[in-house]
Amino acid sequence: MNLGRFALCLFDKFTDLGFRTYLDMDKLDRWPVIRGWFLKLVEKKDQNEGRLLAEIEAAGDSICTTAPVQVANAFLGRSHMKSIA
Repeated sequence: MNLGRFALCLFDKFTDLGFRTYLDMDKLDRWPVIRGWFLKLVEKKDQNEGRLLAEIEAAGDSICTTAPVQVANAFLGRSHMKSIA
């Protein structure tokens, strides 16, 4: 489901319990290159790809937050496969 945000939610389709992981804006203060790229504060032509990738590698999962979630009933159960076209 596209909510216009960058996040990943994984859950058990029978129990409705899961986890949501997202890029935490409060944690980006230590990582100015990632912040500039992600929030489009720096134009593409002015970005240093090598520095960005190095900062992403150094930051690792420290810039993400994971929280438990309970998924709405509408998303639970087993969906049936549709034909492949």
